[in-house]
Amino acid sequence: MNIKFVFFVCVGKWTNSLLHRQALSYIARLDFESADLNLRRYGSALMRRLPDETTQLLKRLCNDYRPDGALLVTGEEEEVKAAQAEHFLHLFVRNSAQMVDFLEFVIRSRPAEASGGVYNTLLEHYLHQYSDPESTANLRKQMEEKAMDVLRRNVQNCDEDQALILCQRHSFSQVREVCCAVSTIKILLLLLLLVTDYPTNIGIVTSRW
Repeated sequence: MNIKFVFFVCVGKWTNSLLHRQALSYIARLDFESADLNLRRYGSALMRRLPDETTQLLKRLCNDYRPDGALLVTGEEEEVKAAQAEHFLHLFVRNSAQMVDFLEFVIRSRPAEASGGVYNTLLEHYLHQYSDPESTANLRKQMEEKAMDVLRRNVQNCDEDQALILCQRHSFSQVREVCCAVSTIKILLLLLLLVTDYPTNIGIVTSRW
C-alpha cells in the first residue's frame, strides 16, 4: 500500500468502506507533515465514508501527533507536533456533530493554541442549535450553558464583535452581560497600567484583548 492507493480510493467512485478504512489507516502511519498534507487533500472523501474514524485521526493530528507504530523514546523531550485545527474545518460541512466533537476536543486539549476562528465556529454551532425551532427545551438549555461557558471562560480568545453579531442573529441576549463585563475589565486594566510605573507592559497585557 502506498499514497497512490489512497489517491485512487479517495478520488475514485469507490463505495467500499473497507478500502477507505485501509486508506485512513495508511495515513495514520505517516509522519506528521505527510499525514497533515494527505488529510487536507483527501479528508473530505474520508469524512463522507468514515466520519467518526476520520474525526479521531484529526484529533490526534491536532494534539501532539504520533504515527501509528512509532516507537516511544523515553528520557528525551520530543517536539510537540500539532496541526492547526482551522485548516480542517471545511471537512465537517456535512458533519455538524463531528465538528462540535472535534472543536470541543481541540479547545479542551490545547486552549492557548486554538485560534479565534475555532472558538467562534464552536460558538456559532452552539447558537445554531440553541435557536433551532426543532430543538427541545432540554437541548436549548444545554446549548445555552455551553455557549455561555465559551464566552465566560474563553472570551479573550473570541472576536467580541463577531460574538455579538452571532448572538444577535440567533436571539441570544445572555451574551450582553459577558461582553459588558469584559469591556469593564479592559477599561480597569488600562487605567491600572496607566497609573503604574510599568508603561511598557501595556502593549504586552492588552495585546491579549
